[in-house]
Amino acid sequence: MEYSKTDMVVLGTGGAGMTAAITAAEAGAKVVVLEKRPFPGGASNTPVGFGFVKNDPELQDKAFRSHMDRTRWTANADLVRNYCLTSWEVPEMLAKTNAPMTVRTEGPAFSASGGQPGGSGNLPVVQPTGMCQLQAVGQGHGGAQMIKAMVRI
Repeated sequence: MEYSKTDMVVLGTGGAGMTAAITAAEAGAKVVVLEKRPFPGGASNTPVGFGFVKNDPELQDKAFRSHMDRTRWTANADLVRNYCLTSWEVPEMLAKTNAPMTVRTEGPAFSASGGQPGGSGNLPVVQPTGMCQLQAVGQGHGGAQMIKAMVRI
């Protein structure tokens, strides 16, 4: 049996596991990640799309105020503001990894009422001005593509 000294053991390579592992490693911890499957991604192995707010101060402010109004200003304002100001960076970061994805900033995904197709439209979520859809590719798609891209960085 082989022994190894580590600061942290992460079980699973899903979104939460990889976020924890990367955050700890960036802080200088020696991290061991264990995965039971032959490919990374965990529960993130489903198609995934996420909204983002374009890099436009007026749209970012509108998205922030809309979200805060919809949550009756009970949401963490600093966190929501940060999302509105920085979420546009995610598709740009993913584009550098060659992750298979499509990015839309107009079309049927965006309605005047603020709802998303297939969604309730009543959820207190930041109304995106853009949508990034990671495409399914073999074993490990959706969020797993993002995780694989992060691992390669």
